[in-house]
Amino acid sequence: RDQRVGSDQETLPGNEVGVARVYDFRLESGSYNTSDGNQNEWNLALYDVQTNVEISINQAHTLSTPTFVKGANSGASGFLRHAVSAGTALTVYESEGSFVPNERLIFNGVDDGRIAIAITEHNISDAKSVYGMVGFDGTDSSVGINTFSADIIQSTKFTVGIATVSPLSGGVSTVRSNNPAFPGTLIKENDLIEYTDNSTGGLLTEDPIVARVVSVGTTHIDIEGVTAVAGISSGLLPSAALNVTDFKVITTDLASSSDDSLFTALPKINVSDVSLDDASLTIRKTFDVTIASNELSTQVVAGTNETFLPFDEERYLLIRKDDGTTEPLNGDQLDISPNGKTLQIRDLGSNSDATLIASLKKVKPKAKQKIKN
Repeated sequence: RDQRVGSDQETLPGNEVGVARVYDFRLESGSYNTSDGNQNEWNLALYDVQTNVEISINQAHTLSTPTFVKGANSGASGFLRHAVSAGTALTVYESEGSFVPNERLIFNGVDDGRIAIAITEHNISDAKSVYGMVGFDGTDSSVGINTFSADIIQSTKFTVGIATVSPLSGGVSTVRSNNPAFPGTLIKENDLIEYTDNSTGGLLTEDPIVARVVSVGTTHIDIEGVTAVAGISSGLLPSAALNVTDFKVITTDLASSSDDSLFTALPKINVSDVSLDDASLTIRKTFDVTIASNELSTQVVAGTNETFLPFDEERYLLIRKDDGTTEPLNGDQLDISPNGKTLQIRDLGSNSDATLIASLKKVKPKAKQKIKN
């Protein structure tokens, strides 16, 4: 989504800028902060990431999904994300190439004269939060505890430095700066900005001020405060003109990866056979469990050729199904059998069904043939 999570975490914030699938979710901050859960940082590992392209056309059209859209001049293509009924705004995803303004669009092989008059290509940096609607049972749900929402941790995109923030009026403050690059082309609507407010009014919070850009002028930008998250950020804009020295634009970056290759080449060129008898893999596995009498109702059993790895906060995640909360775990709560085949977790509190994500070692993995199609 292109905005941060609001006060209601089950309400979609802003607009969708893309879709992706999740293949792992684990604690990143090293250990649980039990006094302030907002301080816990998480890794959300994604694949099949598809960012959206917004296309405005010159004449209303009615289209159903999954219409195949192609640019007559650019050769760019993609699929319609949402059905359109007598509308001029199209959302395309799974796109290849770049659509260009003023080109004819071809829908399912039919060129009926519609022309793209404006193109907006989204990318990862446009995403400010993530929102999921898939329940623990794998079914879609748009309400209740099956929803998942989270703000994405931001990094600095552009340091403005000295700036003046006008008093809040009508929910908006205006920012001006003598920095010749401000606002330029580096700042756009829905970008987030951050600064420190050390004034008397600003001392009401020690958290940095974070606000959303609602409009961009030639010499200024207008901003509105975002929902505050205690210990992380405040959306408190000033009641009097404020001069700041650390004004910056923040953005979303993908975390670095030590290995993002699709495959690993063998060290020798001429290889006749490969044996996996002594090979091992570290895998992540999901278990449906029940918390009863302050512990798991039954021990969790590893699969064939699998053993549970020793406890680490990043290796084990327990989420309650009744309210979606994460149960902070420590090594004293886990009882792993000497052979690593069974796992019990104690001191868990109230009864609830839960989902356990665990890390295991798998030996003697079976070979699978992968065919690139």
